[in-house]
Amino acid sequence: MRAKTLFNAQLYPLVSRRFLHPFGFGRSLLSWLFGQKPMGLFAKKPVANRFKFGGAFDLNALLLIFILIPLPLSAEPRLLITANLNGWTSQRWAQPEEVPFGLAHLEPLLDHLGPGALKLDGGEALSGSPEAAFCKRQGCPSLMDRLKGYDALVPGGGDLDWGWERLAASGLPYLAANLKINGQRPFGSYKIFELEGVKIAVLGLANPALPLGHRPIAGLEIEDPVSSAQAWIKRIQNDHPNKLVILYSGLMNPTDGAEEAKLARLTPPGQGRRLARLAGVDLVIAGGERRLPRPGLAPYEGGAVLISAGSRGRALVEVSLGPLPHINLHRAQGAEPRPPKGLLPFLTEPLPYKLKGKPRVKLAICLDQVLALAAQKPGESSAFGKIYLENLGLTKGRLLTRADLYRWLPHDELAVTIRLSQRELALLAHPAAPYGKKKPNRARQLHIALAQPLDLSLEARSSLKREYLVQLSDYHLNGGGGVVPMLFLDPKELIQAQGLGAEGAVPANPILKQSLRELIFSYLKSPNPLPSSCRMLKRTADSKDLKSKPSS
Repeated sequence: MRAKTLFNAQLYPLVSRRFLHPFGFGRSLLSWLFGQKPMGLFAKKPVANRFKFGGAFDLNALLLIFILIPLPLSAEPRLLITANLNGWTSQRWAQPEEVPFGLAHLEPLLDHLGPGALKLDGGEALSGSPEAAFCKRQGCPSLMDRLKGYDALVPGGGDLDWGWERLAASGLPYLAANLKINGQRPFGSYKIFELEGVKIAVLGLANPALPLGHRPIAGLEIEDPVSSAQAWIKRIQNDHPNKLVILYSGLMNPTDGAEEAKLARLTPPGQGRRLARLAGVDLVIAGGERRLPRPGLAPYEGGAVLISAGSRGRALVEVSLGPLPHINLHRAQGAEPRPPKGLLPFLTEPLPYKLKGKPRVKLAICLDQVLALAAQKPGESSAFGKIYLENLGLTKGRLLTRADLYRWLPHDELAVTIRLSQRELALLAHPAAPYGKKKPNRARQLHIALAQPLDLSLEARSSLKREYLVQLSDYHLNGGGGVVPMLFLDPKELIQAQGLGAEGAVPANPILKQSLRELIFSYLKSPNPLPSSCRMLKRTADSKDLKSKPSS
């Protein structure tokens, strides 16, 4: 039974598309034998397999043998794929107790496996790590320099946060056929490569929901990836490639992220399965999916292979595009890369507090309240996303450092002041759950600190006049998590109407130009008292402790 399932799921699409398509009768006969589709014009519905495995004359197995034996044994073109590196060169500098991950730990594998293979990246390579945040400010060599050996990349939202002009001028082979800025394509659309005598076309497509949670780019337009792919496939066919690979920075499933995207009037990011069903496509890489694929025979969706590529450089995905495409995973190795100048003193700057125990939930509540105090301004309320601490790391018994805050708050979010009504504040306090789920997702759960007493119950008669100054993170203001669109507000209209700048979320107060993480760091550095919920933080005034570095 397993052999039959394997044939129908893996070998049938391959054999019928690759070897029998010149012979219409042969393909129709194969379809009829395995019950895939009606035989001829007069059959009304598919029927069960005519010949079952295990019989005296196993015609299924014989047919498979006669098809596969004549195939020439030759070298197969290989693809080496990464995605969601999130700016990580190495975790050794910020999280030394973790299993090695980052591009520096994949470079020995890329050097060893790279000759004769295509190196591809599925997006979100440049932002999300302490090193990336540090290098944005200091201008040090970053992950961008390490990506110069790649053959093709597709931009993600975090990549464009560096500035699309900088990416376009970097010399990196970015591809995004459906992305335009002011009516022009700043990046290439597709490239043709030849490996092992096989002509491979790589088409880059950007995630249509890319603007969610990122600072707006003037003139940015992202077309529907499926419609764009259909138009570009016709052009690519003029180059007569043997294989067509789509490098897509979005997700696989249509329902993933669909509600947030539709609330913000964007195309949902889960277009991977639709792309895999397009005629002429051989492989779709859904770079937005953070999970690693299973090694072995590559999974099919429709007539093409559909895979993800993991995250943070934990493993290198190798795909062999032979008659039977298969996947190998190569785990990151324990290299010791050299950090950029000034990064270690920046990360190891200590705070005058030690953590007692590992009270994950209580510490998260403490940090929520510290952030509200750090961003507090007269007459202004705040509604920042709740902090979730999935891994406290080995912090017990030692001084906290900036590296710990980077672990807990990895993104460079800014505080932005806008005006909201009492009713809108009540909706923020009671976020709606996504369609089909009972609880709201984490991105919609906010810690609200009011500057004045207000009844935020949904049953109260709330004013609709926007008279209350409220601080939000720019991630939420720009549509992230669906918080602002949940209020039936258009983020762009809201930003422009309140004078926050046509380019997007600009901090309304110069004091708040620091990231939320740096606001917490500055408050903990100061002699200001902590909230009563922070009993797990023990203050130390020992000058020797303050000069020490965290143990690894």
